[in-house]
Amino acid sequence: MFLQYERRVLTYMSEKEKLEEKIEVLRLRMYEIYDQNLSEEDLLQVSRDLDELLNKLRRHTRGCYSKR
Repeated sequence: MFLQYERRVLTYMSEKEKLEEKIEVLRLRMYEIYDQNLSEEDLLQVSRDLDELLNKLRRHTRGCYSKR
């Protein structure tokens, strides 16, 4: 159910907003893994995924400003 809602919402969002939303979801997931003492491998993978999204957002934002 949530995934369907998320897909509908993401359809109407800008690329930057989509990245920000995905970053927030992963950030919360990372805290959840840490708080529940789940495997370090899971935490590391989410951290890497989060880094990748943050880099995409940075490149996207930089690209918006460099076109001026």
